[in-house]
Amino acid sequence: MTSSRFSNIGDRCTSATEQRRRDEENYCIICMDCFQKKITLRCSHSFCSSCIDSVFQIKPACPVCNTFHGTYEGTQPRDGIMTVRRNWQCLPGYEEGNGHIAIDYHFTAGVQGPEHPNPGEKYSSTSRTAFLPAYPGYLSRVQEELRLKGVTEES
Repeated sequence: MTSSRFSNIGDRCTSATEQRRRDEENYCIICMDCFQKKITLRCSHSFCSSCIDSVFQIKPACPVCNTFHGTYEGTQPRDGIMTVRRNWQCLPGYEEGNGHIAIDYHFTAGVQGPEHPNPGEKYSSTSRTAFLPAYPGYLSRVQEELRLKGVTEES
């Protein structure tokens, strides 16, 4: 008798899962309503046209998976240069890794633009070096973040 009480649980769970999947296919996760002018991004996530437009005004990335669509410009000076070097010596605390990556970046002196905190004010040139543990995928993630801030790579 006990086994018959629970025999349909799997079927109900499957039904609930399938219902959720169908709902996700028909509803925008931003406004939580039925799609109005449905747009599907390259990453396969769908939204109302007006909802995703409002998100893209802040950051052109999918709100579900954070995949970038279009361009995103940071506020770093446009003439920044980034140089990446690989070194096989491990960083302290990361002895298990594959050495380290040194990223040198340089900015020449200039004047702050309208997107900066003090438009029209001069800023000095600067050079910095970042040291990162060499783990697979780490460098490409850092390069993408710096590129989005306007720093270009020079090999």
